[in-house]
Amino acid sequence: MSSADSSPTPPSSPNAELPEHLPPVEPPSAGFIVQLFVVPAIIVAAVIGLYLLFGKLAAGDTDWRQLVSDIKSDNPNVRWRAALNLAEGLDTDESRGVDGQHLASIPEIATALNDLTVQRLQSTARNEDQQQQLAFLLKALGRMDAVEQILPALTACLEETQDVEVRKHALQAVAMIAGRRQAKGESLGQTELVDRVIVASQSPDPVLRQHGAFALGLSGGPAAESRLSELLEDPDQMTRLNAAIGFARQDSTRGLDVFLQVLKQSADWPAEANSAKDVEASFEKQLVLRNTLQAIEKLGPKLDAASRKEIVQELAKLETSVPDQAMRLRAKEVRIGLEKAPGG
Repeated sequence: MSSADSSPTPPSSPNAELPEHLPPVEPPSAGFIVQLFVVPAIIVAAVIGLYLLFGKLAAGDTDWRQLVSDIKSDNPNVRWRAALNLAEGLDTDESRGVDGQHLASIPEIATALNDLTVQRLQSTARNEDQQQQLAFLLKALGRMDAVEQILPALTACLEETQDVEVRKHALQAVAMIAGRRQAKGESLGQTELVDRVIVASQSPDPVLRQHGAFALGLSGGPAAESRLSELLEDPDQMTRLNAAIGFARQDSTRGLDVFLQVLKQSADWPAEANSAKDVEASFEKQLVLRNTLQAIEKLGPKLDAASRKEIVQELAKLETSVPDQAMRLRAKEVRIGLEKAPGG
C-alpha cells in the first residue's frame, strides 16, 4: 500500500451532506402518549393496589384458631411464639376497630391465654425470662374483653402470695379492661376481681396502692368508690392523686383537695435539676401536674364559685413559677377555661 493511500482523508464540510431544509416537527400522537405515560401509570397503580390488598389481608386474617392450638403445644418454642403472634394480632385487630375480627371477645383465645398464664404461675422460682413472660401474658389478658374466661388467671396473679411485680402487672391488666368498660358507660362488674384489687390497694407497698387506686377509679361500683374515698387520705401522693382522678372521671369533686394540694406544691418547683435524682423527681412532678390539670379542666363545670376562684389563683401562680414552659402554658389554658366557664 502506498503512502498516498494511507494518508488521512480531509474532513468534509459540516453542511455538505445535510438537506437544505429539515423535516417539520410533528406533535406526538395520542397513541404514543398513551403508550409512554398512561399505560405505565396503570401498571404501577395495579401493582400498588395488589400490594395494599395483600397487606390488608395479611393484617386482617389472623389465624387465631391455629395460634390457640399452638399455645397448647408441648414445645415451649412453639407455645411462646404462638402467644407472641396472638398478642400482636390482638393489637392489630384493636387498631382496626369495627373492621377487625374482634379477637378480644373470642372466648377460646381468652381461655388459651388464661391457661398459659396459670401454667406459668405454677413455677414459683422464676428467672428473669419467666418474669417477663408473665408480664407479657398479663398485658395480653388486659386486651381481652372475654373477662369470664380470664378471671382465674387474673385473680391468681392478684393473690397476696405473688410478688409485687406480678400483682402490679395484674392491676394494670384490670385497669385496661375496666377502662374499656368505662368508655362504654359500663362498670367492671366482677365482684371477686374488684375485691382482689381492693386487697392489693391495702398493701404496704406504695406501688400496689398506686396501681390499685388507678384500677378502682375505672372499675365503678359501691365497693370501689368506698375504697377510693379512703385512698384520698393515703400517705403516698401518687396514690391520693390516682384516687382523686378516679372520682374526677365520674364527674365527682371529692378529690378536689388533693388537686389543690398538688397545685400549691408545684408553685415551689425548683428552677433547675442538678442531679439524676432531681431529674427523676422533676419528671414525676410533671406527670402529677399534667394529670391534675387535666382533671381540673374536666371538673370545671362542676366547681362552685369559691372553689373555682381558689384554683384560678393557684393556676395564676404556676404561670410564673413552674420552670417548664409547656406546663406554664397549660396552666394558663386551664385558668382561662375556668374563668370563661359558666359562673366563672
